[in-house]
Amino acid sequence: MLNENGRDYHILTNATKLIKGVPGLTGEVGLREGGGSKYIIDALLENGDLGRTHIAIDPYGSIPYCQSEANQELEHGAGNGPYPNQMMKKALSELYGYINNKEIEVLFFPLEDTEFFDRYGAGVPVYSNGKKELINCYALMYLDGPHSLDSTMRETIFFAKRSVTGSVLVFDDVENYYDHGSIKSYLENNGWKEIEPPASKASYVKA
Repeated sequence: MLNENGRDYHILTNATKLIKGVPGLTGEVGLREGGGSKYIIDALLENGDLGRTHIAIDPYGSIPYCQSEANQELEHGAGNGPYPNQMMKKALSELYGYINNKEIEVLFFPLEDTEFFDRYGAGVPVYSNGKKELINCYALMYLDGPHSLDSTMRETIFFAKRSVTGSVLVFDDVENYYDHGSIKSYLENNGWKEIEPPASKASYVKA
């Protein structure tokens, strides 16, 4: 089943339940084993927030990227690293099986965050009921990708600029890997408010 390891997922659940009625996509940067997306989908369903399209962005492929500002650890190892394509196959199989017969759609993008920004900066095409809609608005994004300040700030700016009042951003691993205070300052200076006291995760809503 979709992996749910981690702490303080109540922050993600609570944040997801705030977006009912807010237009836009939901999504996760850093799908990995799919646990974060499952929490989002479960919260949407429990809240009766149906018909959403959820996006998941992760290159897998055991590519190296910096996890820690402090020690430059490689979270994606070379070769047979911890996030290989086999993990992608398992996660996608379980994720799409999980949403079968549920009123949620999932689109997966096997891309690095920067590649996604370059290709979909004008919006994500969503096809439904015989129509194409280009959606360039995000109701909720869970940022659990590369854990460096530069990459997290880049993701924050991209999604914040494509948000509306009531949109929510949730950040994972805010305690140890980078200076989350810089992210918090950027958001608060641009009209976002912290939702609840942060723990290993932090959440903000656009006021």
